Amino acid sequence: MQPELAAVVVSVVAVLFTVGSFWWEHARLGRLIASTPQQYGSIIQDGTLVVRLPVVLLNTGARTIAVQTLRLRFLDGARRSLQWVAECDEMFSRDVRFRRAFAVRGPDSRDVILQFQRHEFENGERADAVRLQLEPIFLDQRSWKRLVEFSLPVPEGGFRPELSVIDLIGGVETGEA
Repeated sequence: MQPELAAVVVSVVAVLFTVGSFWWEHARLGRLIASTPQQYGSIIQDGTLVVRLPVVLLNTGARTIAVQTLRLRFLDGARRSLQWVAECDEMFSRDVRFRRAFAVRGPDSRDVILQFQRHEFENGERADAVRLQLEPIFLDQRSWKRLVEFSLPVPEGGFRPELSVIDLIGGVETGEA
């Protein structure tokens, strides 16, 4: 190989590597993924069901992903979705921050306890478990996207008028003191 050709090849490879590295570190759009909830809290009062879900949201890319809103959709199709209304720091906390759009920088994660609710919930809708899907609308989009799908066990006798937290791993149920 001629020395001039070798120098050109090395230079082109170096430029391609630099551009590719820059794109990977600063411009790559990733996906938002969510952990499957390991526990949840629920309460029903005056026909309003409130569900709290602790989740970890992970942005796999380099660019920030902005979330406008979220919902919990029942996969059986027979019930209306629960709308995202607030966030809180602890499962039993009475202090909540009302919902607002948020960003997950890349590559980073955000752990949050999301609070969803639905008015006019019929507690007679009993089952051993319900299949739910957490769905966001991203800032630059107009339709719901699938984030994570999971099952939640329904407390024996239906949802209760006091906050109860169910550990989905160990099956332990606790109530508010």
